[in-house]
Amino acid sequence: MPTVDRPYDIVLFGATGFAGRLTAEYLAHHAPVGLRWAIAGRSKDKLDAMRAELLAIDPLTDVAVAIADVGDDTSIRALAAATRVLVTTVGPYVLYGNGVVAACADAGTDYVDL
Repeated sequence: MPTVDRPYDIVLFGATGFAGRLTAEYLAHHAPVGLRWAIAGRSKDKLDAMRAELLAIDPLTDVAVAIADVGDDTSIRALAAATRVLVTTVGPYVLYGNGVVAACADAGTDYVDL
């Protein structure tokens, strides 16, 4: 499936948790110019606060916010379809990963977890 027309190169799902926060901060410090990326999770308020923190690290960081919940299959499928690579830190994966993996497989999206 073609992925060039997707809005994001990378989506980090679970960005406000411990591992997600570390990963987001790393991306803010090291993302190449032009990377189209987003942080994703359940809470818009938490994600907006995290986005502000990432902009403090690098004001030129172009990071978007996406809302998705592992309990909402439609939101997970939309998230997977919107990116070339979905990185998830939402665990434990045995409980919360199957729907994300399935959505990525169906959308032709690369999947990464810890």
